[in-house]
Amino acid sequence: MNGEEIIKYCLEKRGAYLDFPFGEGYATVKIKTSPKRNGYVFAEIFELNGEERFTFSTSAADAEFLRESLDGAVVRG
Repeated sequence: MNGEEIIKYCLEKRGAYLDFPFGEGYATVKIKTSPKRNGYVFAEIFELNGEERFTFSTSAADAEFLRESLDGAVVRG
């Protein structure tokens, strides 16, 4: 998947919206959980050293499982 596809997938989730709090070129997908609270960051899509990078919010257990299962494809954010 590329960044555009990841953004599209994430925006299909209930309450998801696109934001650029760190400036153009650093997209964040946030999840709005209630009308009184700001959304929290679910995914970040950006370029680093000429390569697309993605970070996602997840539980520590899920992150460890993904790092072990996907050998090198998933790294700490």
